Amino acid sequence: MKLVKKTKIEGALRYPYYVEELDDKTHDEGNQVIAISSITVTTSKGVFDGDEKSSNRISNAVRQLTKKDSTKPESAPHTRKWKMADNTKVDVTADDLGEALDLIADKMEEIIL
Repeated sequence: MKLVKKTKIEGALRYPYYVEELDDKTHDEGNQVIAISSITVTTSKGVFDGDEKSSNRISNAVRQLTKKDSTKPESAPHTRKWKMADNTKVDVTADDLGEALDLIADKMEEIIL
């Protein structure tokens, strides 16, 4: 964060103290971070967390669910357990997670642009 100035505050304290104020651009960037960290999306499977850490986990799970071993055609699992935003656990497929990832990307784009 970029700090622009310090404002001297005097009051009941014995010594004055300073409060750091943020410019409008930095304030907006802070709001974006807060908005991104609280993204949730609803699919047919339920509500997924959509913050950056969760979207990375979803991407990794999609990669794992779609990865194939050329020596074993049926090596990729078809479903996996996933903890939803409300902490319930459901079985999801790569398509379910892909749908959530698309919705997360749309919400992030709305916030950032």
